[in-house]
Amino acid sequence: MPQMIPSDWLTSIQPHLERQTPIWVTFLAFSVPYSICYLVHLPNTRLLRMGLWPIGIMAFMWTTLTIRIGLVHSMRVGLTTMMFNIGAGTRWAFSPTPPRYHPLPRQVLWPRLRRSTAFKAFDLLLNESRHVNIAPFSGPLKRFPGRYVPLRRALTHWLFFILNTMVFDLASYPAFLLAPKSFGSPNGVGGDYHQWCETLSKQWGVPAFAVNMFWTLCLFVQETAGFVVVWDAIAFLGIATGVYIPEEWPRLTVNIFRATSLNDLWGKRWHQTNRDFYLLLAKPFAFNRPLHILTIFFISALYHLVTYYPVHHTIYPAWPYLLFYLGQGVCCILERGYYKYTGRKVSGFSGMIWTWATVFVLSRPMVAHEWSSGWAGAMRDSLAKDPNSSPIVQIFHRLGLGPSPEQMKASMI
Repeated sequence: MPQMIPSDWLTSIQPHLERQTPIWVTFLAFSVPYSICYLVHLPNTRLLRMGLWPIGIMAFMWTTLTIRIGLVHSMRVGLTTMMFNIGAGTRWAFSPTPPRYHPLPRQVLWPRLRRSTAFKAFDLLLNESRHVNIAPFSGPLKRFPGRYVPLRRALTHWLFFILNTMVFDLASYPAFLLAPKSFGSPNGVGGDYHQWCETLSKQWGVPAFAVNMFWTLCLFVQETAGFVVVWDAIAFLGIATGVYIPEEWPRLTVNIFRATSLNDLWGKRWHQTNRDFYLLLAKPFAFNRPLHILTIFFISALYHLVTYYPVHHTIYPAWPYLLFYLGQGVCCILERGYYKYTGRKVSGFSGMIWTWATVFVLSRPMVAHEWSSGWAGAMRDSLAKDPNSSPIVQIFHRLGLGPSPEQMKASMI
């Protein structure tokens, strides 16, 4: 496993960070932003909200630095408390006015619940990423045509949940099969990624470059599918229980692999769940468009570094993430400059080649680090810890193409 050296200040406080987060601190990290989102609906509460805000920020930082409930679960708690406190908590702590909601295009099953302040506060936390149906962040929702829309949409999200679970399982299966004790381990073991690619290159009789492309694709697909799985699960529950209407849960991604420019990929096709969060933090730099774009991508790099800290409780090297995200930002600016001076947008087949070649080249150090650090294998989590829960392991075994779940479990020991 590559050495990941924390900064000097982190080393000095390391003994304190080795203690598990107190329950009351984690409680504050969730309850303070909820309280702020509740109070914003009440008159004359701005000073109180502003007073609560630093408590939530400190609780989030304490939780992120010390939470230890497993690699993936620690990351999820850190990510959630960051979005709640730096996102919704910050936005509504300093807001002089309460949020304004557009009328819904269809009746919900529980109108009294939807009108309650307690639900509105919860929804502001959940909706921070997109602000669906909240002015001035988005316009009124348009009603979906047809009959039995809630039922059909709920089933659609359920089917996509199953489909993307299978896709995630399939994309993360090769590393688990080939290196269950290192790169494919759910315990975040990792190893020397470049040496692994060289070894597989000789075994498979293909260039190391092709092996690298294969693992890049696996990581990209499993991260994308894993994110969509969570989205579809929440959407299904929200619509099936009648708490939300289908229009509040649009598609998360739009034919990602058909992107014909980087602006098309990151601005339209990729999930926009962090859009408003990034725009909030980048607002001071909105006076200059290129600077604003670079700031957004810089914030995205920092966001991912903070998100991954709870995995190994150490600061990952920043340069692979800065190279990728700032590189994407620079290339988006170049595309806009190309359109400004030629009148032609980057598009078509050549645009598609440009887009994915840029993503692949700039992501290589980041991909190598995520495999080396063990995070790429750890994402498989329960599917690796209990191979019987993996549909792909079961299918490949029954087709005679892979070991049994029992053999897979034994291979990790």
